[in-house]
Amino acid sequence: MDLSAGNVDAQVGTLYVARGQNGAGSGASTGTLTLGAGTFDADVSEVGYQQNTANASVTTGTVNVNGTALYIVNTSLRLAKFTSGTVLPVGTLNVNNGSVLVKGAITAGGGTSTISVTGGTLIVTNSSATIGSSAAPIGTLNLSQAALNLTPSTGSPTINVAALNSAGSTNNVNIFSLPNISSYPVTLHLVAYTSVTGNNALIGLGSLPAASPAFQGSIVDNGGVIDLVLTAGPQNGPPSPPTGLGGAAVADGQIALSWNASLGATSYNVLRSTTSGSGYSTLATGVTGTSYTDNTAADGVKRYYYEVSAVNSNGTSSASTEAGILAALQLRFSFEDTGTSTTDSISSASLALVNGANTPADLHGAVGSGVDGIGKALDFSSNPYNSPTTGPLLSAFPSRSVRGGHC
Repeated sequence: MDLSAGNVDAQVGTLYVARGQNGAGSGASTGTLTLGAGTFDADVSEVGYQQNTANASVTTGTVNVNGTALYIVNTSLRLAKFTSGTVLPVGTLNVNNGSVLVKGAITAGGGTSTISVTGGTLIVTNSSATIGSSAAPIGTLNLSQAALNLTPSTGSPTINVAALNSAGSTNNVNIFSLPNISSYPVTLHLVAYTSVTGNNALIGLGSLPAASPAFQGSIVDNGGVIDLVLTAGPQNGPPSPPTGLGGAAVADGQIALSWNASLGATSYNVLRSTTSGSGYSTLATGVTGTSYTDNTAADGVKRYYYEVSAVNSNGTSSASTEAGILAALQLRFSFEDTGTSTTDSISSASLALVNGANTPADLHGAVGSGVDGIGKALDFSSNPYNSPTTGPLLSAFPSRSVRGGHC
């Protein structure tokens, strides 16, 4: 049926283009629908519909959407519905300067299915609408001077094809709308393919939805899937969890924490526990920077555990990776300095070196001093605390214990 000479305005419940014989006949079944202008609105379309398993002839259906015509797929358009047997049906959708609006799904029926877009536009208006699936991809998608107006989701690709053929000088992907995005960069899958018979470099990014701040991104061929990679834009969800949480004791009862900023976060919550992985309670809320000092750490608790969550107007992120931190001040003396004191390499605390008369003395390398060589540890072999005899020395004790000392 060729309707290209006029302006079509049609609403159809179920459309068959080439419906095969219902018996074991030998005659071929061929059907073609050609549009040139106007709107053809169909709920269900079957293009190349094989009815009988014993049919020995080919069923070939073709829909041509030319000129300024618009074909609307409300529920489904199936290409090449195959029942069984040795003869495959053929279903083809040609979009030649026209437009196809997919509100539901274009599916592959098991036969030979092809979609060719030449100077036309393939439009997917919502994130649940699909063209092909991973289990039943469209056989071939040919693109030449085509526009794909897509609405990607955060899950599966919008389009699944076995063979992708990109030709012409350019094929643009225009993004109709985007899902809520909580952090950047984010990758959204657009077109999954098994093989390439053209040049995927011809597929580029046309337009992104207007937003403040503006979306920024590009089309990337990741080998088997054409992706949209967004690097910036508005955040429509809670921030991502903070990373890089760490800290150390800096004084009596004080543990200083720091972490990396989460994109879009306006504040942070700090949680604390004395048990790894459980028992967390909120220590602070509304922390506006990326650091916090816990002034309530008790010296009697050897280790505290911390988590941090990020907050914005859309909610609160999940917790960061846990960090376990000693409540006591950590010191590491390597004695790679000189003079009457030595400085630790963690907190820069200074330890005075004195002799038996409590007089400052440079005991670095002095035999019997316990510091009898660079890189050696203090020797407290006659001291009840018994430090290791090889170094450097790592100590962990409250800062009130750091005084001058005899060596």
